[in-house]
Amino acid sequence: MVLPGLDEATVRVCLNGEFDIGRSAELAEQMVYAVIAARGRLLIVDLAGVTFLDASAVDILQRTRMVANEIGADFVIANPGHPVRIVIDLLGDLSELMTPSFHAPN
Repeated sequence: MVLPGLDEATVRVCLNGEFDIGRSAELAEQMVYAVIAARGRLLIVDLAGVTFLDASAVDILQRTRMVANEIGADFVIANPGHPVRIVIDLLGDLSELMTPSFHAPN
């Protein structure tokens, strides 16, 4: 779900559940909407509600970061749980983009 961020300079995407090859199209669609909304702003992908990611999901996040950077948006991953952080560390080059906690208003 794409939500407004803390201010006009941010866009926040809150993901929930498990993201594997079976949900990759859904994740990709959410990321397209997020990148469009985030043009020139900070895109925060909040993984607090994610319990599992596979390689296809990490690949989508990597591609989202590349596209975001190409259109002038910054990209950060927030609130990854320990199992999700491990997968991202093993499969992607997104580790430097993760913040351990990001507290945004609900």
